[in-house]
Amino acid sequence: MFTAPYLEQDLQLTLYQVAAEQIWQLPVEKLGLYHLRTNTPCCCEARSKSRLEEARHLVLEVAELIAANEFAAIENQFCPCDFPEYCPYYRHKYAKTEETKVKECKLKTKDAVDKYVNLQTQIRELEYQLAQIKQELIDYCQAESLRRVFGGSHAITYSTMNRMGFNEDEVRKLLEPLGLWDKVLSFDESKLKNLIKDETISNDLCDTINSLKEIISQFPRLSVKKLAEEE
Repeated sequence: MFTAPYLEQDLQLTLYQVAAEQIWQLPVEKLGLYHLRTNTPCCCEARSKSRLEEARHLVLEVAELIAANEFAAIENQFCPCDFPEYCPYYRHKYAKTEETKVKECKLKTKDAVDKYVNLQTQIRELEYQLAQIKQELIDYCQAESLRRVFGGSHAITYSTMNRMGFNEDEVRKLLEPLGLWDKVLSFDESKLKNLIKDETISNDLCDTINSLKEIISQFPRLSVKKLAEEE
């Protein structure tokens, strides 16, 4: 059966409404698809004017691309199709022209692909080792109450960074009685920042909101510095 979200997003129904209103000059009150296996009609409300306008723009855009012979390849579960030699995803595998063979000889594509994958694997291994050493240094600094540790030619400074934010419950207690909670509903901090910048909001309220800002998380940071060479 067709679900409600499917019907709401179905471009086919939108285009049917556009066609019906343009060809027959009749208002459309309802849209529907028949589920043929069960012979069940599945209906939804008619599209808004803005949705219809979006569909018109989409049709014109696609028509222009077709007229210009621009067909962007989209990979999906049915790939490869019957024309892989024209597809940027499969052309390298199925259609080797003389020109591409010459370029491939210069690049040594097969070696380049394997080298790229090997380097990616090495990077992941190094990142894992780096994370381990970083955690060991952090643990050591915390255990010994150190802010800096020294190596042969470099020093590493340990510091703690604070991520500031707002307590949702406290902000809601403040804004809800004033009828302003809807402006930041679902507690979007970006909306809260916009509310603070709003010229219609009093300075006292902005100061009160800012006072609710608190540390919501902490994370360690290591900074590397090269030591000055001694004589």
